[in-house]
Amino acid sequence: MISVTAATQLIQSHVRQWPVTSVALDNAVGRFLAQRVYADRDLPPYPRVMMDGIAISCQTLLQGQRTFPIAHVHAAGAPPCRLDLPTHCVEVMTGASLPAGTDTVIRYEDLLLEAGKATVLNNAVVKPGQSVHRQGADARQGDALLQPGICLSPAEIAVLASVGKTHVDVYQFPTTTLVSTGNELVPVSATPSANQIRSSNVEALAAALVPFAITAERRHVPDDRDRLQEELALA
Repeated sequence: MISVTAATQLIQSHVRQWPVTSVALDNAVGRFLAQRVYADRDLPPYPRVMMDGIAISCQTLLQGQRTFPIAHVHAAGAPPCRLDLPTHCVEVMTGASLPAGTDTVIRYEDLLLEAGKATVLNNAVVKPGQSVHRQGADARQGDALLQPGICLSPAEIAVLASVGKTHVDVYQFPTTTLVSTGNELVPVSATPSANQIRSSNVEALAAALVPFAITAERRHVPDDRDRLQEELALA
């Protein structure tokens, strides 16, 4: 008899590197990553507006101005734009690039829009730089985003998509052999005699491997040392 720790170390000493295969991103969830994934550009790649509202130069607000003529509207996906007059504002949509000449976004809920102007409500709390997701705040170009060996969940799939990975290298799913021993064991489909039991442990072990997509071949040997060694050598 050996300890659990010793048994674990013995198993780990025989673990081999699994082959790598490439799968489409659509089929990658639940697979184990076999490559390091890097940011192909800054994330986000531009200062991104995080709320619908207006973009302003906050210094103008701090100097006491609360009503801003709307210079133009800047939608998500539109080319970068600029606010030339700091006393004006740009109406912006979530996901748009922050207009040059502005540094702060104020949401619609804190505004009164009227006659082409936006007035900041008296009870609005505005902090410089608010509601702006700064360029590179999540990662810089070249940063490692994912490490080999992790199990790909929907969150990692989103990361892979964000860096343009249509295919990804993953480890092939392993296969295993479950060997049950004991003269008292009979198959699940058999009717055991008074001195026999159905082989349930091997079925439980096989079921435990299903969430990991590991297929298991089942074999049974009687209580015979030589037969067991032969079977393990074949596994």
